[in-house]
This record gives sequence, C-alpha cells and structure tokens, in this order.
Amino acid sequence: LIIVSIFAGVHLWNSTHSLSLKRRTEQLGLKQNFGFYQRESTDDGKEFRWTRKCGAFTIKIEKSIIEIPLLASHPDIQRRPVKVEIFLVKGFFKDEELLGEVILDQSAWKTYEYEMPEEVGKEVVLLVKVSRTCNPLKAMGTPDPRNLGVAMGKVVFRDGRVP
Repeated sequence: LIIVSIFAGVHLWNSTHSLSLKRRTEQLGLKQNFGFYQRESTDDGKEFRWTRKCGAFTIKIEKSIIEIPLLASHPDIQRRPVKVEIFLVKGFFKDEELLGEVILDQSAWKTYEYEMPEEVGKEVVLLVKVSRTCNPLKAMGTPDPRNLGVAMGKVVFRDGRVP
C-alpha cells in the first residue's frame, strides 16, 4: 500500500508540475491547431481553410482589432442558417471568452471584427464552433467527402476602433 501510494504521489506531482501537458506544451513550443482542413484558394487568389464542426488555432494578437472573414456554403443556407461561435481561449483552455456569435444565412464572404486591445502581443487560441456541417458529396453529389463547417479567410489585424 505504501509503494502504491508513493507511485501515485510521484505521478500526480509530475502531471501537475514538470510533466504537465501545459508545461510540456510551453517548453516544446507546441501550438494548439485542430479542426481545420488544408489551405485552399479562391479563384481570385484569396487563401482560406474549411473548418470541421469545431476548430482552433494558435495566433499572436498583433494589433487591437482582429478581422475574421467567414463563408458558409451549405445548399440550404437560407432556410437553415448556420450559427458560428468564435471564442478567444487563454491559459491552455482554462479561460474561454466568447468574442462573438454570428448567423450566416447567405453564401457570401463577410468579415467580422472584434476589439482586443488587452491581448495585443499575446499568443492565444482562436476557437470556432459551428452549429452544423455540410457534406458536399451527400448534399450535392460533388466529389468532396469532407464534412465542412465554414470557410475562414486569412485573419488580419489592424489598429483603431471597430466602427
């Protein structure tokens, strides 16, 4: 019983200190990136990535305003809009702040802006949650078997205030 207690105590200590996931992620410079497909380009050369139902990536906040271009192209988008929640995550998924919630009801690019002056210079995780996905193969018969949430264009930063 004593040996089991010592063994458990050592592993508990390591998991909350030097070998914790948070500590190892910081030491190794690992980024939290998941839920996005590979980069693609529009016909006019703008880069974007499709999300799955939920996706996140690490980003350094360069200026006080973040601009996030989004597009949903579900075939029934007008009848059944897609809700997108955008979160700013700090402290290894311990502090999740809702930046905004948007409803996409048209298949057109729209850019959403959020002010974050207190985050300038910090690395955070941008988390996107989509209410539903669309499978182009099943919905329209196109040769794309992926489950697509929304397309996210290149995130940019600027100074100033949101109009």
